[in-house]
Amino acid sequence: MHLNVATFFFVAAAAMGLSLLCQGWRVWQLVPDSVKNASAEFDVANWRLRSSRMWLSSLLDASGQYLEVIVIGIVLGPSTAAYYFSATRITNVFAMIAGAMTIYATRHISPLYHGRTTEELRDFLSSLAILSLLLGLGAFIVIMLGGKLLLSLFGPSYTDVYPALLILAVGGSLTAMAGPAPYLLLLTGHDGLYPWIVAGTLAVRIGLIVILGYWLGLIGAAIAGSLGAAATAVALVVACRWVLGVDPSVLAAVRRIPLGANRKDEGPREGA
Repeated sequence: MHLNVATFFFVAAAAMGLSLLCQGWRVWQLVPDSVKNASAEFDVANWRLRSSRMWLSSLLDASGQYLEVIVIGIVLGPSTAAYYFSATRITNVFAMIAGAMTIYATRHISPLYHGRTTEELRDFLSSLAILSLLLGLGAFIVIMLGGKLLLSLFGPSYTDVYPALLILAVGGSLTAMAGPAPYLLLLTGHDGLYPWIVAGTLAVRIGLIVILGYWLGLIGAAIAGSLGAAATAVALVVACRWVLGVDPSVLAAVRRIPLGANRKDEGPREGA
């Protein structure tokens, strides 16, 4: 059987649809009977506003990277876009690390924040940031040592993209080290701020790709992509510090290590 592009996309879409159905069925099984039998309450205006913001956030997150590839294809041609896309598929491991940390963090962020237990939230985020740091460093080392081998899976000529891959890996590692900053904003009532940050940094990233890509080619596009990812991470962390008074990044976790050691010597906190 010959698998052409159209067939591949059809099979991929069908598999995603089946996966969503299975997830929905499993989630419905775990919903308590008290929730299933509860009378429905509607607040359409409020939920339309919040849902539209979260939908826009998800749309920007999902489409940003592919928009980069389209812009590179327009500026530098389809071959360069293919090289860039292959490199970003590898560095996407950092986004997977951040996503995994976020999935775990979501069930803890809201109760800790809205329960006014800010210090416990900081401790939790610090532990999560240290784990993200270790995983991010491990992924970067793997890419640094085995990047050419991974690129060769796309074709022999793709190994020439190795320098661009390393540049993108630097920006990707910064994304992982920002911690669950996106969902920290989304789950604490600041869902209107997050899309503005992502949209603004995406516009800057696209502009840098056009300028540096036209000037330096693929390496310039990689530098622009890495700078854009770093700018997004920094902006989200600054926003968390500004509106929440909480820093979810690795830097905050490192600064808190000596404080944590001193706190143990002081005995348990009040209310523990």
